[in-house]
Amino acid sequence: MHNDPVLMAPFVCNDLPFAQAYQNALQLPHHSAISFHSPVTQASYKDIPSTYIFCERDLIIAPDVQQRFIETIKEVSGKEVDVKRLDTGHCPNWSRPEELVGLLEEVALA
Repeated sequence: MHNDPVLMAPFVCNDLPFAQAYQNALQLPHHSAISFHSPVTQASYKDIPSTYIFCERDLIIAPDVQQRFIETIKEVSGKEVDVKRLDTGHCPNWSRPEELVGLLEEVALA
């Protein structure tokens, strides 16, 4: 699956200025289209505690879709999901790296 950086930048990095978003989008690798259509063979959330990083301004995976993911994980695993919310677009690693690292450290040390 090919990603056109000009088209993807405003969606993947909607919380960054276009010039910076475009530079980031140039780094996006091609996605495996097969991965979107193949059955899942293993899901770690069934066996280990899970934390979901909910990107509230994500234009790639809309908030309502993210919420459905969380509900599905709960239903399938029978376990609660630790949800951490960030006021970011799809890639907080680019738009808010320090905040993301702090959140990951918090989860890892919990």
